[in-house]
Amino acid sequence: VVLNDMVIERNSTTVLPVLTITPTPTATTTTGGGGSGSSSSGGSGVVTSEPYANIAKSESYEKSLTANRSVTYTFKVPELGVYEIAVTGKESENDIALRVELLKGTSKLVKVQATGIVYKNVNVWIGTKRMEKALIRFRVENSWLVSNNLVGSDIKMVRWDGSKWDQIETTVLRSDSTYTYYEAKTFAFSSFAITGLKDASTASLTPGGTQAGTPISGTPGATPGHVATPGTAPPTTLFIVGVLILIGIIAVVVIKRKEIFKKKE
Repeated sequence: VVLNDMVIERNSTTVLPVLTITPTPTATTTTGGGGSGSSSSGGSGVVTSEPYANIAKSESYEKSLTANRSVTYTFKVPELGVYEIAVTGKESENDIALRVELLKGTSKLVKVQATGIVYKNVNVWIGTKRMEKALIRFRVENSWLVSNNLVGSDIKMVRWDGSKWDQIETTVLRSDSTYTYYEAKTFAFSSFAITGLKDASTASLTPGGTQAGTPISGTPGATPGHVATPGTAPPTTLFIVGVLILIGIIAVVVIKRKEIFKKKE
């Protein structure tokens, strides 16, 4: 409790102290264990639907959100991979819990595992429906990148949208001797995967479905070379026509000569 100011009422000698209470974020850390179930408590104000048996570690904090301002939750359990989440709310709200879960494998809430070489599977849950956006900051061990023949830019964060994995905007922030640090932008929380995707950029497609820059294959067995253009006869046809014209000319000459000889006789 902090005494911030003093207010003196007009026409009165009464002095009223104005008290401002600065809440300390509430932290909850759990370690996964045996047992199973369809849901488990995720700390005050937030609930997870992930079976407890698939949760290796989790960490929760409560903070108050201010409308249109970024509020940063800091996570201290190194195994999570996620170390900060900056949340921007649409409205001001008090005691909003945010929970990060490190999973033992692919989330039981998704239909298929994420593509690529998965580094970590995590769930993120928040105790409000009025979140505008969030920035998830995470780190990947450099030794893991090297052992999997990956470079920093190969790492992407993907989010399960209810039917498929969506690659979300992921940016490399920096790196040190141990970790490479990233930031991913999202507009909703659910199940996420940190994954290595070689050649992550996908080829663009034209409206007709043909991959841009890829030549359209022709008739089987055809070889590049002479390509017929509209209105131009193939070389073989021109040769035949030329021979026929030449034969016609010779025939006309022979007939004319015979007529001349007959007249002389």
